[in-house]
Amino acid sequence: MKYLSVFTLLIVGLMLMSPASCADGIHDSRIPEIESALENIRLDHVPDRRIAVFSVERDEDKRSLLRVETDNAMAARAVQDLLDKTPAWKQNVEIVPLPHADLGDNTRAVVRVSVANMRRTPRHQAELIDQAIMGTPLKVLKQQRGWYYIQTPWDYLGWVTSGSLTILAEDELASSWTDTNLAYINAVDTQIFNGTSSTSGVVTDITLGGTVKRLGQSGSYSRVALPDGREGYVSTRYLTDLPQIDNSTSPDPSNIVATAQRFHGLPYLWGGNSGKAFDCSGFTNTVFRHNGYMLPRDANMQVEMGEEVAYDDTFESLREGDLIFFGNNGRIFHVGISLGGARYIHASSYVMINSLSSDDADFSEYHRNRLASVRRI
Repeated sequence: MKYLSVFTLLIVGLMLMSPASCADGIHDSRIPEIESALENIRLDHVPDRRIAVFSVERDEDKRSLLRVETDNAMAARAVQDLLDKTPAWKQNVEIVPLPHADLGDNTRAVVRVSVANMRRTPRHQAELIDQAIMGTPLKVLKQQRGWYYIQTPWDYLGWVTSGSLTILAEDELASSWTDTNLAYINAVDTQIFNGTSSTSGVVTDITLGGTVKRLGQSGSYSRVALPDGREGYVSTRYLTDLPQIDNSTSPDPSNIVATAQRFHGLPYLWGGNSGKAFDCSGFTNTVFRHNGYMLPRDANMQVEMGEEVAYDDTFESLREGDLIFFGNNGRIFHVGISLGGARYIHASSYVMINSLSSDDADFSEYHRNRLASVRRI
């Protein structure tokens, strides 16, 4: 009798559990199909996740729930349309638009340190993928502990520590950091002091392209304000008006070369994009931005810009400022700036000059064998 009771209870228990188990099974079986449909939407609207967000993750507590995060309004609309056409999937998908609601109005930021490092994930050990310099305005998309997920003016996405940023609302950014008193640092690397002398205490270092606000002048120094409200003095000769970004006009080739040569000898750094150190495409991005033209961040994105330049073994068709791309098997992995003819400047082991001609002492056989394209902006 004892064993019969146990058996009976077991059967009853299984009967009670079965509907829920079957329902969960049906619930889970939808996930691969839904994920496939969402991936098609991503490919249509966000093919490059370096410059736009479309992520699909399973909820840690509810494995049958997919959380779709995106900053692309058309992609979010496409997901909603998909759910409207397939109502049974609505319980499986949550759309999270970015900027995240938790940020409130604080969806803008300005870099407050000389160079803000951008990481692939919100960890100090994560890959360095880009840099943004002091005064650069950023979009803020979400926050995770002491990190913010941001987007640069050249659309690149990455994680930056909260200590590197001054967080602002949209209207605050417009009123406090986009006025006519802003000035641009025109020195590759200098300092802002707390007095009108280079022997004064240092407020911060600052590199080429850093932006400050002019407050006045005292002798050969200008009093300036930083994005976080700190004030100090910088040599007036290092201040100039902000270059106006205008991709509808071509930058002056001789100015491109002159800017590039100012960085000669700076060290190579993967993800570097400042007057401290560069990777190859960070170098070209900085040089062109300094001259009023906004290139994308990576070499395989920059190769889509401008017009193709035909060349032969003399390289006589190459002009100053042309972008020279290197790669193999259809993949672009390096870029430099032409000095006219066969010689070019690029960030390799450091910012150096090489030649595509075997007649020159600085000939690089490695790069000549991987020459893939020349583009003129």
